[in-house]
Amino acid sequence: MSRVWPGTYGSAAHPLVFQLGYYTQIAGLGDAYCEQLRRTRIGAFDVAKADPRRVIGLDDALSFLPSDDLPVHEVPTVRVGEASAGPGWRLAVDSDGRPRGWVDPTEPAGALRPGGSLHRRGGPMRTALDASLSSPSGLGVVIDGDGSAVGGVRAEDVLAAWRRRRGADAR
Repeated sequence: MSRVWPGTYGSAAHPLVFQLGYYTQIAGLGDAYCEQLRRTRIGAFDVAKADPRRVIGLDDALSFLPSDDLPVHEVPTVRVGEASAGPGWRLAVDSDGRPRGWVDPTEPAGALRPGGSLHRRGGPMRTALDASLSSPSGLGVVIDGDGSAVGGVRAEDVLAAWRRRRGADAR
């Protein structure tokens, strides 16, 4: 195996220059290529306005993270008026597919239970977490731009996505 040592190779018309070292050294910037590195914004938060006595809660931290990578689970649905007792929770929807409540498996046939907040597909992770935690079934309702139900989201999926992002940001 031959080695290539630092230097200039090739021809005068097509020189190949080999250098060793960190890119900052090769560029002539030395070992310390900046005097100070300062992050000025983290999502919606301005570092200049930070208060070391105030902890940014999960609610605020999730408010600007998109939910594009969250899985959307299938949600069993029934039409309002056709709701009947049966196994498990079912989402009652109107004729346009918009959520109107949940059919509680322990209640008499047709009894609807209010259903918590809704999460618009692609919205912030905060609304996904709100929807999943406020739902009586534990499955938050995901809606499209027209307000029609397209599936459900689980709190554990939101928290797992947040942990993945936090891990990627820490690297």
